[in-house]
This record gives sequence, C-alpha cells and structure tokens, in this order.
Amino acid sequence: MGRGILVALALVAAALPGHASDQTHETRALLAFEPGTVEVGQVLEARVLVSTPPHHRVVPWVPPEQEAFWVLSLERAEPERRVDHWLHRTQIRLRPRKAGVLEWPAFSIAIEDGAGARTSVEIPARSFEVVSALARYPGREQPFGLRWPELGSLPLPSAWVAALGLGIGLALGAALGWAIRAARRARPTPVWEPAPAPAEEGLGAWARRELEAALAECDADPSAAATRAARTLRWVLEQRFGADAVHCTTEELSAATPPLAARSRWPELVRILAGLDSVRFPPPRHGSQLRDSTAQLVRAAVRWAADAAPLESA
Repeated sequence: MGRGILVALALVAAALPGHASDQTHETRALLAFEPGTVEVGQVLEARVLVSTPPHHRVVPWVPPEQEAFWVLSLERAEPERRVDHWLHRTQIRLRPRKAGVLEWPAFSIAIEDGAGARTSVEIPARSFEVVSALARYPGREQPFGLRWPELGSLPLPSAWVAALGLGIGLALGAALGWAIRAARRARPTPVWEPAPAPAEEGLGAWARRELEAALAECDADPSAAATRAARTLRWVLEQRFGADAVHCTTEELSAATPPLAARSRWPELVRILAGLDSVRFPPPRHGSQLRDSTAQLVRAAVRWAADAAPLESA
C-alpha cells in the first residue's frame, strides 16, 4: 500500500471516536490516488475508503462517468471489521485520456445499517496531475498513435534493410496478384467439346441432332448421355447468348448474372443442368432409375434448346 493510502487511512482513523457505540460513530469517506502524478497512458489507482459503524454496509456503486479518464476495473474488498467501526475499501484502476490537472468529481455513496435504513455520505472532489510521457512534447494532451519510424534517425544499415524489406514485400505482393489473375484467366481443356454447328445447318438443327443422339444413349450409357446433353446446352448458351458457359460449373452459372435475352429461361436451364450433374456424378442407385431420370432430363433439354435456338426456316 502506497504512502498516500496510509496517510488517508490515518486521517480516517483519527477522525473517528474510540468507542463501539453505533450512535456516536460518524460515517466518513475519503478518496485517494496512487500515485498522485502519472504520465499519459499510465494506469492510475484510486482507492475509496469508507468508515462506518459496525454492521453497516456500503451499497454497491459505480464510478461517475467522466471524459477525462477511462475506468478499467473496480474491485471491492471485504470490510475490515474493527471493534468500534468497519472499514470498507474499493480500488479503481483508471487510465487518463489527456494531460493536465484532472479532477474526480464529488459524489455520494449510500450506506445501509443493519435494519435496512439508508443514509448517504459525500466524497469531496479530488484532483490529480497527468504529464506528457516525452519531454520534447510538453503540450501533448492525447496518447500517441502508431507512427512510422523516422529513417533519418536510424543507422544507415538499418535504413537500407528496411527499404530492402519493403521492396521485397511489394515485389511478392505484385507476383502473387499476377499469379491469381493468371489462374483466373486460365481455361482448362474440356474433356469433350462439341464441334461448332455447320453454317448451312444452323445452331438449332445442330442442337436438336446432338440432343437426339444423347436421348438415344440413355439406355446404354446414361452418364455419357447426360454429359452430351449438358455440354450441348452450354454450347447453345454460349453461341446464342454470348455467355461464358462451356467452362463453367452449374454452381457458377447459378450464381452468375444471366444474359438479358435468357433471363426468363435461366432458372429452367439451371434446374436441367443440376439434374444432369446428378446423373453424371451419381450416388449409388438402381440402373433403371438412372436411365429413366436421364431420359426425362434430356427431353427437358430438347424443349429448352428448341425454345432458345429454334430451327431456322428453310
């Protein structure tokens, strides 16, 4: 316990009568700071000492709100029970917000006797001083934030090391960004990609021919039929509406913004492609169920392609 706290305790004890009568004992309270002078950002401890007659308690209280400091913590100790009085201690940890002579305002604390009756005791205002942490900034009133080091104050080798580290970091960041952009631009080679429709045939006729071939494959190889139908739909979407669809997954197409001309057909397309994916990458199930669902999906693909790319009139 600091010297200031001991002095405060002595003042409280000296002001009290030396007998055990609750009626003659006067309740007193003091506020003391330790230390009395702190630097900006340093923690300051305040102790509130209340002397009451025996069998009295201090009603829990909160510190008054102030702009001059932050309240970090508040701890209440068990009362020290003496013959003629009880001593109640509360310790508060503060952090000042600015420099100068700051004041803790006067406030009152409620005291409750054994019968539940309450009285209040006034604690006078107390001041403490907050000084700047650096002598070359005597007028500083706020804590310092993050600052770049002054390269002129560093030894020359340290400045060169700092510049070299910064350059390496910038180079690595640029290389990483280039690699990410290159990976996004890279297009994987598809396992199967339909040949462009002949000019004399037209996109609609070509799509119908491919989908009819997929429908014919449903019984023999449902997975191959679903693959042909899915990629045919993607090719129609890319050639007819200019969408980047051949190299996109169904999830990517579902999350993408649909072309304006295909907006009304987009939900049905995503539903068909998701169903075809379930056939291409199926869970274990009966072969007849797989063939039936594939045929239904390919027929839906035929209807969608016929609507999106109708047959050209001869």
